[in-house]
Amino acid sequence: MLHTRYRFNSESFHYEKVKFEKKETLKQLKKGMFFGFIAAVSSIMICYVFVGSPKALYLSKKLDYNYSIIKEQNKQLMAMNAPIEKVHQLENGFYKSLLNIKPLDENIWNAGKGGSIETLSNDLPEIKESKKITSILRHKIQLQLNSLDSTKEIAEKKQEELQSMPAIKPINTRIVSGFGYRNDPYLGHWHLHTGLDFHAYMNTPVKATAGGRVICAGYSSTGQGYGIQVEIDHGNGYITKYAHLSKVKVKYGQKVKRGDIIGLTGNTGWSTGPHLHYEVIKNGVKVDPIHYFHKF
Repeated sequence: MLHTRYRFNSESFHYEKVKFEKKETLKQLKKGMFFGFIAAVSSIMICYVFVGSPKALYLSKKLDYNYSIIKEQNKQLMAMNAPIEKVHQLENGFYKSLLNIKPLDENIWNAGKGGSIETLSNDLPEIKESKKITSILRHKIQLQLNSLDSTKEIAEKKQEELQSMPAIKPINTRIVSGFGYRNDPYLGHWHLHTGLDFHAYMNTPVKATAGGRVICAGYSSTGQGYGIQVEIDHGNGYITKYAHLSKVKVKYGQKVKRGDIIGLTGNTGWSTGPHLHYEVIKNGVKVDPIHYFHKF
């Protein structure tokens, strides 16, 4: 804006308005525009330096928001460690002990290694923490999966072994003669009694003490005074014998389960009265059956 200028007239002793020429007017306009431009640029620069550009402010707010999201995710990742630890303690402390398996070394479990994520030196602290937590969780999850696979495999073998192990009484009556040496009335001398004799009335149902396949049902070709008998091959080296029966309820080659009725008690063979003679054979050796009752 051009200001009104006055000039003193020495002849009339009055101040007279000065009329701007076109050239002078343009000069004044250019001068004003220049200083105005300088002022505007200076103001913008001051805002950028001390306040920041709109884009910079937007990015700063967005970055702060992303930081808060990463921190929250890190908390959620850390919370995942609790259920993983619970599964580990249950499997490592209880199930492995139950199955007689050597537990996983806690130093290996807590090592926190086993990831491909590399933490760069110029990573932000939140990013470094996130990568660290992820690496630890990956390490523990992989260890736990491998451990569970191993435990499952051993448990399946143990389950098969337990199913084949004679573990119940063939009849629920008292034992009248144990495993060991005794004076046999038929032989007339002391000899090893290789099983247990259970008191029983005639035709008492006899149960298989474990699952398996029948390998003898009837009179045995080997003699030895067993009379009518049933033999079951349970696998894993176990065979059971049920002797002096009055009747068999199974056939040769038949598969049976623990608790199935395989015959009825009797008084056949070298027997002085109705009873059940029961034997357990492990890897070809006759052992005391009393040690196999209620093994699970």
